[in-house]
Amino acid sequence: MNGAMSLGTRPTNPPPIPPEPKPRHHRWPWITLGVIVLLVVFVLGYTGYGQVPVISNMFGSTKPKDLGIHPTEADWLKVSTTVPIKVNGDATSYSVFGSKVFTGSVPSRSELTSAEITAWIQHYTTNDPYVRDVQVKFIDGGMEISAFAKRYLNAPIYVKVMVDRTGTNSVNLDIQKAGVGKMSVPGKYMKQFNDYAQKILNEHLVAIPGFSIEQLEYKAGSRIFKGTYPASISTASGSWW
Repeated sequence: MNGAMSLGTRPTNPPPIPPEPKPRHHRWPWITLGVIVLLVVFVLGYTGYGQVPVISNMFGSTKPKDLGIHPTEADWLKVSTTVPIKVNGDATSYSVFGSKVFTGSVPSRSELTSAEITAWIQHYTTNDPYVRDVQVKFIDGGMEISAFAKRYLNAPIYVKVMVDRTGTNSVNLDIQKAGVGKMSVPGKYMKQFNDYAQKILNEHLVAIPGFSIEQLEYKAGSRIFKGTYPASISTASGSWW
């Protein structure tokens, strides 16, 4: 009987312990830098310029378009106290393309000027291996962005885009102008670029924990934002490029 019972009984193993979830790495939340990144991706992907070793000579320009936005120390001090995100680590360790980790959520209602947002971006791209000399100019309904793409393109880039809020984590983009150096993105590519940029950007916004938009308004010289930001941001290893 004991033998029969032992033959009919199967040993039980404890269930495996699930691995601890890895921290999620997310991309930079600013819409302005997102559009710059998407422009670079578009130009490389759709025009093939990325296959040319020395592009700056072909484009005929080595300096980004001057939008007249030259922030002062006062602009940096103002924006650094206005934006509620706690930025961990040294500013020189941040990069447009570098992975980042966001935690928490904090409400925000602010009106930033073109000089203030430019000061913020320039401060955190001081040692960026991908872009330099970023300027952002707020206009009625949107913004202009200029920068120098240091890697791959090695040339100035420019975007003029209208932005409308469509949901708590989504926007509508209307890219009116885009260019690399002295060359404009051909009209036949503009709709593809606009649709691609909007799709990818909204996917990024949804993926950022603690980020939401209740109000987003652009006017000449300033931008009004109401919603929530992640409470803190840290750099992480790796890159999404």
